[in-house]
Amino acid sequence: MNLAAPGAYALAVRTLREQAGAVMDVQQVRLIPAASARNDRPRAAPFLQARRVVFLGDSITYSGEYVEFIETYVRSRFPESRVEFLDLGLPSETVSGLSEPGHAGGAFPRPDLHERLGRVLEKAKPDLIVACYGMNDGIYYPFSDERFQKFKDGVRRLRERAAAAGAKVIHVTPPTFDPVPLKGRTLPAGLAEYRSPYEGYDEVLGRYSEWLLAQRTQGWEMVDAHGPMNLFLAERRRTDPNFILARDGVHANAQGHWLIAREILRYLGASNEIVSSDDPDALVNSIPRGAEILKLVQQRQRLLKDAWLAHVGHERPGMNKGKPLPEAEREAGELDRKIRTLAEGKTSAGGPIDSENRTYLAVLSANGDWVGWVGTYEDIVAAGEGQYRVRIMHNTKDADCAYPGVEVLPDGTFVATTYGHWTKAEPPYVVSVRFKLSELDAKLKSKVRQP
Repeated sequence: MNLAAPGAYALAVRTLREQAGAVMDVQQVRLIPAASARNDRPRAAPFLQARRVVFLGDSITYSGEYVEFIETYVRSRFPESRVEFLDLGLPSETVSGLSEPGHAGGAFPRPDLHERLGRVLEKAKPDLIVACYGMNDGIYYPFSDERFQKFKDGVRRLRERAAAAGAKVIHVTPPTFDPVPLKGRTLPAGLAEYRSPYEGYDEVLGRYSEWLLAQRTQGWEMVDAHGPMNLFLAERRRTDPNFILARDGVHANAQGHWLIAREILRYLGASNEIVSSDDPDALVNSIPRGAEILKLVQQRQRLLKDAWLAHVGHERPGMNKGKPLPEAEREAGELDRKIRTLAEGKTSAGGPIDSENRTYLAVLSANGDWVGWVGTYEDIVAAGEGQYRVRIMHNTKDADCAYPGVEVLPDGTFVATTYGHWTKAEPPYVVSVRFKLSELDAKLKSKVRQP
């Protein structure tokens, strides 16, 4: 069959050939989804292979909602991965080392990432860094070549120091600056000093983003959040001129954080069902018990980030010190175990079943035998062969078997029960089998001759 997209479909069944000995009353046909679509696993590989992914950035990263969405996706979609996500964003921070006069009412200058980066690399020992800078780096002034050069130098220095410590870097372009919520509180071009943001500051961020994206030609890994957020904002403003993504024009609300996360998930190869959604409901609803997993991820992230920031050390006053790191990590470990239990315990509602990115398991009759078909949603759409088939049991008659009911237990075990002619010259009888996709994988690999 060909299905154009995920969703509800009607199925009509009619008899092609009457055969005595079996009566089939079809009341419901259900595909059991293991995930909404296959991921581009090579793109996700750095996340999955890393021991620790550290997110660096300013107050938007520290706020952390987009980090939580990403962790929820990876933890549920790839439950076999043991990667740890650590949010070390620091409010007010820049990668350029710049600070505007009178920042925070003159209370303190903006902290410079490079003051603490060495300690981050030494203590957190990240394998991968996701860095989102730029919002503060133009210090809310009009564009200047000098400030732009400071930003570029700071980004390059981040990359060099990370590489020396054995960490890869993925850059995220800065979110949108929106002057609309700040009506009457922005300043025009041509002033000597800006104690309030320049009204055209998003143009500055656009220049910074263009430069970052151009570094793809140098092999830099890059995610564009700035462009898609601006497009989304412009589209919404067509029907709602007062629509906002940040109440203060800077700090993204939940919708804005989802848009940042969505672009990172797109980079990771998440399904179109997820990355085409304007809110995180598609992500949460694609995961069995997704709301519970997200809540636990949020608790874990919010417990660890203050403890880790205090452990690493920084020059930003007014930050919550959090719990002592050993205590925070013990509590986080309990939350982590709960997350893994939910992520690895699958139900017939769907979600990731194993590490091979399955979308569907179908248990059916093929040439008279009881057969399991394993494949993805795309295989169904393309009427493809799937990933493989496995003969569950041999039926000694060329028909009259395999009308199974199928259930999925919380630990991912499939239970299929049906009748058939399992013993030659004997009446049919009912058999129930249990298996996991990981077990089928192991059997398949043992049969495949290695080169």
